[in-house]
Amino acid sequence: MLYETELLLAHVFSYKINSNICVLKEIWLIQRVKEGIRDIDINFKAYKVDVYELNIKVFLF
Repeated sequence: MLYETELLLAHVFSYKINSNICVLKEIWLIQRVKEGIRDIDINFKAYKVDVYELNIKVFLF
């Protein structure tokens, strides 16, 4: 009986660790996606400014 209880506890503990690892991976992926979206947004804004400045220079000449 004690051996079965130990196996059950080990299984539950292992399952809990795996569940926590999955949650941490999901959080990490969500953070990476948010960072990627933020980087794309910043690059797009910088691109829009560059294009706008280029249009002004072309218009002035």
